[in-house]
Amino acid sequence: IGSGPNAIAIAETRELHRITFTEWMGFGLPIACGMCVLAFAWLVVRYGVRGPSEVRVSPPLALARRGRAVVMLLSAAIVAWVTEPLHAVGASSIALMLMLLLFGSNLLVKSDLGSLDWSTLGLIAGGLALGRLLESTGMLTALSDSSVVAHVPRWLWLGGLVLMSAGLSAVMSNTATAAMLVPLSLQLDGSVATAVIVAVATSFGMLLPISTPPNALVFGTG
Repeated sequence: IGSGPNAIAIAETRELHRITFTEWMGFGLPIACGMCVLAFAWLVVRYGVRGPSEVRVSPPLALARRGRAVVMLLSAAIVAWVTEPLHAVGASSIALMLMLLLFGSNLLVKSDLGSLDWSTLGLIAGGLALGRLLESTGMLTALSDSSVVAHVPRWLWLGGLVLMSAGLSAVMSNTATAAMLVPLSLQLDGSVATAVIVAVATSFGMLLPISTPPNALVFGTG
């Protein structure tokens, strides 16, 4: 549930293999931890960080009854996500049940529904539709059957696909990039792992200040 491309990869590979929450974490968590370590090391070396650090911790505020209820529901959802192999209820269904409980218990009200990030949800849905469109028109089949790709070693075109995913997502929506390249990777290889690798590669939007909203946010601080 970390990003739109993740959802696209899971949806596109559902007929081949149902990726569970823990299976994705088994692949994504080591990559995320490794990138955090590399980024930390790079910042320390690049800016010559030295000396002791002072951490200021504000005293915690007591949660109200509504706050405790939200924490309990969210904790239950996380447990349900991680234990998906035991009960076989998909992550999307668990998220939907969580939403129904939040609105049914009046922890969220009607006005909160309008404040949801519908543009992001629409972007994900549009990405799925774009991927289906490219598949139904035969464009992906034509690309995967081309003689150029057929004579290229697997490691080479896979590396090129990963670089293309990271590069395109830096200048356009990573969801749109995944919508184009995840189905293409399945046509080329038919492997669930390849589709997941391509989806994760679209999240490496570090090339430009405008590549992702976090990049723009940090760049805009001056």
